[in-house]
Amino acid sequence: MSHARGDLAGRTSTNGDHIFDSVYTNDALNRLSKADEGEMTGSAGSRLIASAKHTRIEEFTLEQTGNWANQKLDLNGDGDQADADEKNWNNTFNIANEKTAWGAYSPTFDEPGNMTDDGRDYKYIYDAFNRLVKVTTRGGSPVTVAEYKYNGLGYRIGWHYDVDVDADVDGSDPWYYFLYDERWRIVATFRGTDAKPKDQYVYHAAAHAAPTVSPSITIGPAGLQWALPSTSVDSGPKLVGPWVYTCGCCRVWLPPGLIRDWCRGGFGRED
Repeated sequence: MSHARGDLAGRTSTNGDHIFDSVYTNDALNRLSKADEGEMTGSAGSRLIASAKHTRIEEFTLEQTGNWANQKLDLNGDGDQADADEKNWNNTFNIANEKTAWGAYSPTFDEPGNMTDDGRDYKYIYDAFNRLVKVTTRGGSPVTVAEYKYNGLGYRIGWHYDVDVDADVDGSDPWYYFLYDERWRIVATFRGTDAKPKDQYVYHAAAHAAPTVSPSITIGPAGLQWALPSTSVDSGPKLVGPWVYTCGCCRVWLPPGLIRDWCRGGFGRED
């Protein structure tokens, strides 16, 4: 990999063939304006993709505010944008930097700035708090593509999508519900009215020092439980659980109401 002022070139070899080399060009404001892929030639500071060795070219013309005024995509490196799925799109933006045209499509937005129609495939519906709650197809008789639910804190707690892959979202597709801990981390996913979770997630206190004692972990009726060895702060083994999380630590509840923190090198206690 080599750098020129504002530009970057990278080389990736596959069985001796360098068709995945890349040369990136930036404009005067150091914004990416071209990504040229293929077989690289030249030396550091003057690298380019060899003639007839281009495999993919993408170019951008940016406005002063950074919006893409034009985007060109050449998927086979032949120097034009006339082949399947290639494009040479002019984009326009309003004073709020909302894209009002991209190629032949004209997106629309509501007063808060949410995109309500992408002009090509989908329409979007939001709740009073500007959270996306429904996606449908455009035109004719709209078909629901996805639905979402949120709690009072803004976490997404429900997702309804085309599970059975029959091109619509209806009563035959179950909702999926997400449970979070107090650190906003998802800890379980439930499907529909299932009594047991479909997925469960357990996190650790990354970047903290290892504890000075080594608790064993067992699965009990309440879920994950920790057994502390007799060398811990309190004499004798203790069975603890279930456990919950706090910021930066793994906090577990101990009978009779004590709390231990597995954090920064050992166990502490609070009354």
